[in-house]
Amino acid sequence: MKCSKQKTNVLRHMTALMLALVMVFSLAFVNAEGLLSASAAGRFTFSGTNAAKFKGEKTFVIGKNVSTKMKNALKTAYNKNQKSFSKVNKVEFGDKVTVVKEDVLAFFPNVKTVVIGKNVADFPESKWNTSYSGITNNLEKFATIQVKKGNDNYSAKAGVLYNKKKTKLVKIPQNYNKTSYSMPDSVTGLASDDAIANCSKLVTFQIGKNYEGSLKKLSTMPKLSTITVVAGNTEYTALDGVLYSADQTRLICWPSARKDTIVTLPDTIKSLNIDMLPKTVSTLTIPRDTTNVYSDDTDNETYGKRYALNVLTNLSSVAVADGNQNFVVEGNILYNSKKTMCYGIPAKSSVTEIALPEGIVNIYYNLFYNHPTITKIHLPSTVVMEGGGNTAVFGGDDTLVSLAAYTVAEENQSLKAVDGVLYSKDGKDLICYPIAKAGTEFVVPDEVENIYENALSNKCTALTKLTFGKGVKALGNNGINLPNLTEYQVVDENGTFCARDGVLYTKSMNAICGYPKKKPDKTFTVQNSIEDIAYYGVFANDFLKELDLQGAAKMPSWLTMSLPKLESFSTGDNGSYKVKNGVLYDYDMEELYYYPPAKDTANFVVPDTVKEIDEDAILNNPYLKKVVLGKKVNYISSKWFGYGCKKLATIEVNKSNKYFTAKSGVLYNKKVTTVKAYPYGKKGKTYVIPKTVSSFDIYSEFMQETKVKKFKIEKGNKTLTTDGKNVYYKKKKTPSLTLDKSLAIEGLYVNPVALW
Repeated sequence: MKCSKQKTNVLRHMTALMLALVMVFSLAFVNAEGLLSASAAGRFTFSGTNAAKFKGEKTFVIGKNVSTKMKNALKTAYNKNQKSFSKVNKVEFGDKVTVVKEDVLAFFPNVKTVVIGKNVADFPESKWNTSYSGITNNLEKFATIQVKKGNDNYSAKAGVLYNKKKTKLVKIPQNYNKTSYSMPDSVTGLASDDAIANCSKLVTFQIGKNYEGSLKKLSTMPKLSTITVVAGNTEYTALDGVLYSADQTRLICWPSARKDTIVTLPDTIKSLNIDMLPKTVSTLTIPRDTTNVYSDDTDNETYGKRYALNVLTNLSSVAVADGNQNFVVEGNILYNSKKTMCYGIPAKSSVTEIALPEGIVNIYYNLFYNHPTITKIHLPSTVVMEGGGNTAVFGGDDTLVSLAAYTVAEENQSLKAVDGVLYSKDGKDLICYPIAKAGTEFVVPDEVENIYENALSNKCTALTKLTFGKGVKALGNNGINLPNLTEYQVVDENGTFCARDGVLYTKSMNAICGYPKKKPDKTFTVQNSIEDIAYYGVFANDFLKELDLQGAAKMPSWLTMSLPKLESFSTGDNGSYKVKNGVLYDYDMEELYYYPPAKDTANFVVPDTVKEIDEDAILNNPYLKKVVLGKKVNYISSKWFGYGCKKLATIEVNKSNKYFTAKSGVLYNKKVTTVKAYPYGKKGKTYVIPKTVSSFDIYSEFMQETKVKKFKIEKGNKTLTTDGKNVYYKKKKTPSLTLDKSLAIEGLYVNPVALW
């Protein structure tokens, strides 16, 4: 009996074992066929021709070296199904891949892991370019790199990529998911400076024993607060978490997350890179042994030479440690000991008078920039003209709002100052008229031939009368725009300009060169002889109500922006213009030029003869409530149509018009595929975009100044999507229209008024 039970138990165990084996073999078979594998269920292998079959698997395998043709196939698939590509969190380069193309990662915005195949021999060790044909990925989630066994060229440790022998650090992922990094002692250098760039989470960084390469990109780690160095390293040392050269003669990196206002540097520092200091520094003492103070941005392609101390935007004072024989501070300005070189004026300095010492030769852009407390600047005999007539070099940049006078040493051979005004030595060039200089009238001396751009700033509020001497021949490109000027005068001997009734003309009276902004007249006639409006802002006047155009000069496009009180136009019998009800058209009334910004009618019906509506034709009118387009209008410069018209709530279109239509007061093209204009004063806070719309002819900046607070899109729109604040093209990541100023044409949001 006992024997029988034992046999039964043995049979049961054998049966169970058989079933288990059958299941194991079955699963192995299914895995081999790729039908049921848990590991394979989320994988897609790209062969180069099957991109359209990708359905959003989390692991995307690159099966072979990627050609341009393959990348274009990925681009097509990406544009059709961006949501699927956004699901990928791992990109794997298969065993047939020998060369990794970094721009392939542009298609995977949420990639966290990159796997390097065993035969990869060429990895993008220089700066990563994660853009391809308009598609960009900032790798914000890229956290770890893995290398398959058998690779003879690369290795990975804790998600960081190295060469095989770990003597070169190749790449720390931008979103490396640890807060600390310890460099292996075997590492002697970086594959490139960008190997450590922009690591967003690292708080501490330890440098290995044998490392001796560049580390300048440590400063791009926003959360880095502590740097340490393994004992025995002969290249670097760390003091209180700050990195220096081993002999403490150079500051290498002050961690970005440190918000120190006062820094204590070793006396032994010889070369001080100001870029490496925290931008929060308010007080700086140059160490005892320092011989060189500089910034990597000292030479700028746009502005030329700059000043090292300008990097520290919160600096209020600078000093020199006892015993330093190389630098000196005078008037809170840092100079070399010979006073032949200046290093900048602290940004937060409250200095009122600047007296540059003898020995200073060149003054470069930005020395005086944004120092509103300076009232007087003295230039020594050694200073020369620099900057090709750029008045910004000497302070003509509109930021020296308290400057009342320049003085110049008599021995100076390039410059002179007369009654506080700065000129070239021969007097031919008027360089800078101090913004805060007292006096309501300025007579430009007879010897002056050139008035430099912005030499007379539009912040010179005291001047009401400007008189040209006999020598003036040229003004800056934008003319003169003094905000409180009431009249121009020109001496009779001047051969280039003349003045009539306070207005500035060319001598031959064929062009207007300046109309005073505060001239009180309510009407002005552009005479028959006038052929040109020579400068921007000629009619920037606060009083004119009527402009009579007897001449044929083309009115500037910004006219309605600069004449806020203009109520009507009038014109004589000339072949250039026609006026109807005070509105300005071309002679045949086929083109609408200007609707007066102060015309006090609620409704404006564009005549049926009009085919084109010019840029800025309808702007800033506080009375307009409705605009009706005539039946022949076929073109509108609509980017800013109706801008500033606070009551404009409705745009309508004649039913016979073949080019435009309107819905709920909004203007569209005839097929309602493009938004052409949105009424500036429309009351609704939600704009419902029709399902047929696929593009916009208005700017985000315009929409942000309307009453619209939210976007909605009609169901069925195949092109657009919205999150309420932004309207996106479904095939693109960037918004096509946005109410978020931080996203509007990234970094380029400006007040439209400033454009005119």
